[in-house]
Amino acid sequence: MKINIYSIILYCIIFFNSYLTSAQVIVKCAGKKYIIPAFKQNTVNASGGDFENFGILSPILQSQYDIELRGFYKTSNPFIGSAVVIKGNKEKLIAEAYFFKIQGGLTKTTLASDFKVINKGNLLVFYNVKSVRPADTLLNSLIKNKLFTLPDVKNLTDSLLKNNIKLLKSGEMDPYHMQFELKVKNQYRSFGCDPSLYYTNPNVKELLPEKLLFDQFDQLYKASGQERNHLFP
Repeated sequence: MKINIYSIILYCIIFFNSYLTSAQVIVKCAGKKYIIPAFKQNTVNASGGDFENFGILSPILQSQYDIELRGFYKTSNPFIGSAVVIKGNKEKLIAEAYFFKIQGGLTKTTLASDFKVINKGNLLVFYNVKSVRPADTLLNSLIKNKLFTLPDVKNLTDSLLKNNIKLLKSGEMDPYHMQFELKVKNQYRSFGCDPSLYYTNPNVKELLPEKLLFDQFDQLYKASGQERNHLFP
């Protein structure tokens, strides 16, 4: 059987092009097409923590949206929680800011009318969801700032140290650590982000995306007005 070498080369080109294309994900969201870069999937940890435990959010694996991006603030205060959720399909793109506060069941609390209450034994969980209009450029900006490809902060810092890049430790505790959960069609990943490292090491360019991603989610949270609810007694 005679084998045509040019046919083999052509087959290889088609195969590898197909592989590279399939590694990306094309998502249509709010009437626009986005090319999500290839990213390594991993196990989605229980980043949502109490948001899921209290039934405020369903696990991201149950999301019905084509794309859903969650950013959970990680703070040292176990009695409050904040999160930003961006989700979309062909017709729309939505951004929501979440806040909850846990109090003892006997504590007297004055709340705005838009708060809901969950009774958890001797605890009361007060939570609120506020919508905010995302910019048309939001998804492209998140792609540019490596939301889908940025390594977990521990892996990133380990890699920098192996390359003899010394990092100063940050003294910041709250609220600079954020845990992300991402869903793009049937692909999922989660990773941690610590933008405070950038502020103590501004000359390390590899840390800049940590700050940029946190800032984008944080701007949505602040634009929602949710921060004002942190002050209720």
